[in-house]
Amino acid sequence: MEETQKSIKISADIEALKTVVSAISKYVETGTFKLQSDGIRFYTMDPSHVALLNIFLERDRTVSYNEETSFSVRMEEFLKALNSFKVRSYGTNVVSLEITEILANGIGIMTIKYID
Repeated sequence: MEETQKSIKISADIEALKTVVSAISKYVETGTFKLQSDGIRFYTMDPSHVALLNIFLERDRTVSYNEETSFSVRMEEFLKALNSFKVRSYGTNVVSLEITEILANGIGIMTIKYID
């Protein structure tokens, strides 16, 4: 079986992304973000079916991406990676995520870069 790769590139304000991922991580361990034409959506129920999470980040100058698709992450690990970046107290703090998925076996690799 031949392996094919696709690369998803996302740029987002790191503070907005950290806030969203931190809130989500309190309710679920893993989740899927959907990159749609108007923005990034996250929609799920917590494991005990008490809370419904419906989060939307509008696609604008602080959130951009090259392709409409979806990707799943472990929230705590994603938040640890985002928290490892030092945030400036001035200007916009942008993080660039590149997700390369090897489609044949479903393994995904995410590279996160802080744009200074």
